Amino acid sequence: MPSQQSLLDFVQAMDAAGFLVRITDEIRVDQIPKTLKANPTKAVLIEKIKDCKFSVLANAYSNQAVLAAMAFRYMPDRDTVISKNCNTIVRGN
Repeated sequence: MPSQQSLLDFVQAMDAAGFLVRITDEIRVDQIPKTLKANPTKAVLIEKIKDCKFSVLANAYSNQAVLAAMAFRYMPDRDTVISKNCNTIVRGN
């Protein structure tokens, strides 16, 4: 059984696969819903929130393509490759 990945590893993998939108500018808490609505099919990492000490990751599993890609990506016991655009899954033996 694969070991659990860290949140940092997960975010980096989402970013590398093109499934993540990074918001680096500081925003207010009341702007979060608008930001998420503007990115309905991607995970959103908001790095700076006014008067908040932590970042926010939302919509991590925003659609079935993302869910499938990220689930298979972290199953090292399977010989599986998923293309960046999630249209191709190639399995080995």
